[in-house]
Amino acid sequence: MEQKKIQDQKDQKERELENQKIKKWEDKFDQELKLKEEEEAFKFEELRKKEQQASKPKEDVFKFEQHKKKETEESNSKKDLLSKLESFDIDSNKKN
Repeated sequence: MEQKKIQDQKDQKERELENQKIKKWEDKFDQELKLKEEEEAFKFEELRKKEQQASKPKEDVFKFEQHKKKETEESNSKKDLLSKLESFDIDSNKKN
């Protein structure tokens, strides 16, 4: 009877040690899984940033071209107004 108790205690300790090992393994596995997920999220974020930076110069060029076109149109309209004003001055001088 005494030997059975000792054997049961021994078996119980072995099971506890086994459970502790399993728990450590599960924790390590969870940490590795979490680390992999964080790495993937980081890589995804870096890729998204690169794509945004790659598209940004295109947007900047487009905005610059629009701005330049607008300036050209404004310049042309000013030239037209100046030529009309000069024509008007000439016509006014002829009448006077």
